[in-house]
Amino acid sequence: MQLSLSKKDVAQVHVMLSTLPIPPMPIIMNLDMSGMPKDDTRTTFEMATVQIVKDAKSADQVVNSYSIIASMSFFTQWTSAVMSTESKKAVMHKKEAVILSLIKSVIDYSEKCKKESRTTSDDEIYYIFLEVTNQWVANVVPEGAYLEIQT
Repeated sequence: MQLSLSKKDVAQVHVMLSTLPIPPMPIIMNLDMSGMPKDDTRTTFEMATVQIVKDAKSADQVVNSYSIIASMSFFTQWTSAVMSTESKKAVMHKKEAVILSLIKSVIDYSEKCKKESRTTSDDEIYYIFLEVTNQWVANVVPEGAYLEIQT
């Protein structure tokens, strides 16, 4: 198995991250791969997550949410050759649904604040984006692995 990233691949992920409606956030990550069989998928997942695992083991344990999204994007790219067209479409639709749920959550939150005549709360907004990021990441984590992000 050979895993590589060209300058074009990195540029595409950079463009994707810059157009996401989810901001980069400092988070803490819980990652468990113990349920994955020791096969090519696990090796690929380990390679895709090596930097975020290192970041999670740093003194402050803070990981940039965009680093996690980029890692999952690289994993998806590396495994897409073995995915069926239906599986690729299903993942794409799930990601799109997450973005639509973000839009709905922001509208609902805005309406709630308007009804209650109050200003928005940074913590509540952060939670909305944290939940959406968790949902987006969950769509691409392989079976047998567990990756959760939290404040």
